[in-house]
Amino acid sequence: MADVEQITDDEASCVIFRVKSGFNQELKEFTQDYNFLDLARKPLMVPNKRRLVLNLQNIWPTSQLSALRDASKSFSASSTFWRPFVRSLDISDSEKLDLERQLSELNNLVVDKHGAFKVVGDHLEEVATQTGISGAGKVWIDAIPSKIFDILSRSRVNLASGTGANIPVGLHGSGTQSIAVISLFEAFVDNKLDDGSVSMR
Repeated sequence: MADVEQITDDEASCVIFRVKSGFNQELKEFTQDYNFLDLARKPLMVPNKRRLVLNLQNIWPTSQLSALRDASKSFSASSTFWRPFVRSLDISDSEKLDLERQLSELNNLVVDKHGAFKVVGDHLEEVATQTGISGAGKVWIDAIPSKIFDILSRSRVNLASGTGANIPVGLHGSGTQSIAVISLFEAFVDNKLDDGSVSMR
């Protein structure tokens, strides 16, 4: 960061970074601009400004929370803020294998009790045979995911309604969704600043 590093009167080293955002009347949309500043708060003319911003983010990581907060997206397995909590699994390999064995047994029980699945399974067995697939277990129906991560990735957050019914957070009003997403964002940041007990990869 030597290109933008400033030395104050008391010989402290600092980097001044300013981001401005506003509505552009010509483009009819919100735009933003960013600059590194000198001690007089004037923009520094530096090459590769984008690279310097990336370097700054590596030193001081930042996260952006959209003004349009859709809980159904924010609490999905692909969400930046929800994904780390979904992927964090603090159990041993032996415990994981035991849980997945139990899930597989439960899945078999559900499929066996649901006769309609057998009808579909028999027809798909014929298709598998005709296409050259051989051996046992040519058709497998997952009524219940047998992998721990698959279960966790389908986790759904519910909030009680005024009637006491549990409703998925994504089906609540925009105000409730916005507060829920902000709370999730706070949990994400708190964990990141704390001991990182939840993996942020």
